[in-house]
Amino acid sequence: MIKFFRKIRYDLMEKNKTGKYFKYAIGEVVLVVIGILIALSINNWNENKKLVNKEVKILKEIKYELEGSLNDLTNDIEDHQRNLNSTRIIRNTMLFNEKYNDSLNEHFLLIVDHETFTAKQSAFESLQSIGLEIISNDSIRQKITTTYLFMKKFTIEDTPANKLATKLQDLLEPYVAIDREKLISDPELTNREYWSRKLPFKLINYDVLLKDEVFLFNLMGSIDSRVQNIYGFERFKKGIEEVILDITQELKRLE
Repeated sequence: MIKFFRKIRYDLMEKNKTGKYFKYAIGEVVLVVIGILIALSINNWNENKKLVNKEVKILKEIKYELEGSLNDLTNDIEDHQRNLNSTRIIRNTMLFNEKYNDSLNEHFLLIVDHETFTAKQSAFESLQSIGLEIISNDSIRQKITTTYLFMKKFTIEDTPANKLATKLQDLLEPYVAIDREKLISDPELTNREYWSRKLPFKLINYDVLLKDEVFLFNLMGSIDSRVQNIYGFERFKKGIEEVILDITQELKRLE
């Protein structure tokens, strides 16, 4: 096309048609400019497409990671609630001086149970290395950042509830003894090397334990801490669910 204009321009120059020559020269320039603009536009579109694809990829990774954390958090809340219920049962047992029975053993184990929420953060670390600005939606970018900041807060092991669980374990030790008869009578238990909660035990000086005011005081504090834990985890769970929903809608828009 440019050669065609150039040929016409030469013909006009030879025929001394200057006015028409300038018109064709301007047309040639306009055509070149339009070509450059189209090329730039296509290049920009390709670059934007690459950025969108990168954004979609990282959002999918964030969503997958948050869904895993949400599942873990749901299980942890169930564990928190189970341990809280056991703590309340032992509290009532002490307050009302209830008689000892073997069913209490499981609850005594659970009042000293430690609860730690663990969540992966590799996708968010990838996002940080790429640059948070890759997420074009300001609201979603801020929600994701806030969610992962809270994630660090909830993955701390040294929580008040865990501190009290450790203290209760120390206070409970003088009242606990291995159930030797049960241990010897069961070959599976005798040969076991990893115990977890399978080690058979029994309470001794149970009547003294019922009157242990220090133990009861820390038990009451444990209930309060566990209630606060559950409340915080439930709120955090709703926050994660909201972010996942927002990411899902954003992915539909981008794709």
